[in-house]
Amino acid sequence: MRGLLPGLLGVVLVLLCSSAFAQTRPPQPSSPPPTAKDRFFFGGGLGLSFGDVDYVEVAPLIGYHIMPKLDGGMQVFYRWVNDSRYPEDVSTDDYGANLFVRYFVLPSIFVQGQYEFINYEFVLPSLDTERDTTNSFLAGGGYSQPIGHGAGFYFSVLYNFSYDDNDPNSPYTDAWQAQAGVTVGF
Repeated sequence: MRGLLPGLLGVVLVLLCSSAFAQTRPPQPSSPPPTAKDRFFFGGGLGLSFGDVDYVEVAPLIGYHIMPKLDGGMQVFYRWVNDSRYPEDVSTDDYGANLFVRYFVLPSIFVQGQYEFINYEFVLPSLDTERDTTNSFLAGGGYSQPIGHGAGFYFSVLYNFSYDDNDPNSPYTDAWQAQAGVTVGF
């Protein structure tokens, strides 16, 4: 214990001195704060697939840089699916929106929370469709990479806390959801 005390005091003294030196740095030139217009960003995703199941999704996004490490936004989407694996083709239309918040723990790594509302169609045994709605709460993390001035690519993996694997008509096939897209700031 006696040998530990001088070492501990030495570490505390070094930390105090280094924080004192850090406070005496000359002031750094600062850039002007971003305007409200500069804080907005836009983007979204586009999904296409053709084959036995034709799939088209359009998902525009609008976001706002709330603070340097905190973004929030909204994404709306429309999805059309035509499934030819049935005896006759069955088409469904889904639409919805999500609200999200992203906090950047590192410059390119973020954690995300999201609320999502979906109005969707599902196929009945008679091959008719029925419409339902669901609300979901998702959370997870992701990666964002700048790809040019004001533009970036993002990828996230979120866990759907509202997922029910006992619901045969759920719009989700799994609790884990992967998302990707592009954003552009103006």
